Amino acid sequence: KAQRSFSLDLARQNLFLQTRRSLEDQKMETIFLEQDDIVTSRELTVCDFLPGKDIDVHIMEMNAGDAITHRRDHFAKALQRYLRSQKLTSESAGAFCAIRNDSCGKTMKLETPADVKKAGLDTASWDEAIKAMETEGKEIRLLHDGSHIIGLVSARKKILPHAKDAIVSLKQQDMHVVLLAHGTKSPAGYLQKETGVDEVKWNVSWNQKEELLQKETEN
Repeated sequence: KAQRSFSLDLARQNLFLQTRRSLEDQKMETIFLEQDDIVTSRELTVCDFLPGKDIDVHIMEMNAGDAITHRRDHFAKALQRYLRSQKLTSESAGAFCAIRNDSCGKTMKLETPADVKKAGLDTASWDEAIKAMETEGKEIRLLHDGSHIIGLVSARKKILPHAKDAIVSLKQQDMHVVLLAHGTKSPAGYLQKETGVDEVKWNVSWNQKEELLQKETEN
């Protein structure tokens, strides 16, 4: 009963025990680690900001800013932080004003490659880069105006500095380490490879987490 209570508290409070004594006292064989703030940062960080052919990077920055106006999703917030960190030259600002006047009425969108393909845009020139980035656990968005792809943006959550060493320590104590991840399967596979956890389960609800822990404590 005490072990079960401890395990459920572990799930609810996102605790990450790294001391040998704590683990031995509970006689646990499997430990479940929440992803955010334990193995990775909670927020996404922009990794790649790639303009298309003949597109000035500052022009893309301005267009990206238009695309995320009024959006509050995690990718838009990451891109907003990135854009705030960049500087716009006076020459690029002037060029942007000219282009903006010519493209008045066009709506900038930031969408997944799959959604862009559904919209009828050709992504062939980006497919190789997209495939490589997906293997690196990155979330990818294409910036477009409905007829042309302006550029590509990728982002992912950073693995925290202590995470890898702590996971190695847990495994040295014969612990089966399970990462409770979220998002798509691609980032989950990347995290398993980079951190060395034994198993990854993604998009697990709170009820499912408790069921996993209850099953473990009953064994």
